Amino acid sequence: MNDNTRFDEHRSAAWREAIIQSASRDRAGRSTKRVALVVALVLAAVAVSGGSIAYAVNLGLLLPPTQPAISSPTPIERDTPSVTDAPTPTPTQSPTSTTVPRLNGFNLAQVYASCASAVPDSVFGSGQRWLPQPPDDQSFGLASSEVYVRDAAASDPNAIYAAVGYRAPDATSGGWAALCIATGDPADPTVTFVRTLD
Repeated sequence: MNDNTRFDEHRSAAWREAIIQSASRDRAGRSTKRVALVVALVLAAVAVSGGSIAYAVNLGLLLPPTQPAISSPTPIERDTPSVTDAPTPTPTQSPTSTTVPRLNGFNLAQVYASCASAVPDSVFGSGQRWLPQPPDDQSFGLASSEVYVRDAAASDPNAIYAAVGYRAPDATSGGWAALCIATGDPADPTVTFVRTLD
């Protein structure tokens, strides 16, 4: 083969035109593929997001901004709608039933607090009263079923006991309980300290 082969002017122009057309087709094909890919990705994103966000964003981008309507200082009667409010029903107050835990008619919270107050200061040793622990399911019972208070409550078959738990403020020693009995009228009980239990 000879490197010195020359084409005539017409043949050179034809080759030049073919190369330019081929290159422009490749560029056009690549940009078409790129646009198709971008469109496919946008459609996928719209499908995933449910369409509402993309739709709102597209509307904001496509619609020209509008100026707010200027309202006249005095409304025209035909433009003012007449609104008749339906009366809203007033809610009926239902009596709220706040059930107070009771045993044999005694208010357990009242008995527990009275028992905590009835514990003598000498029981605490240091003279400083400790805070009682919150009551639990072992804090109350029938006095006739508790061996430590049964004799003290023998005269009242309706009597209950309360065991108020205490724990040392420094939490270095164990806790103990104060046992009390509630006797008499459940509406106005007599709460008496009986003993402590370790």
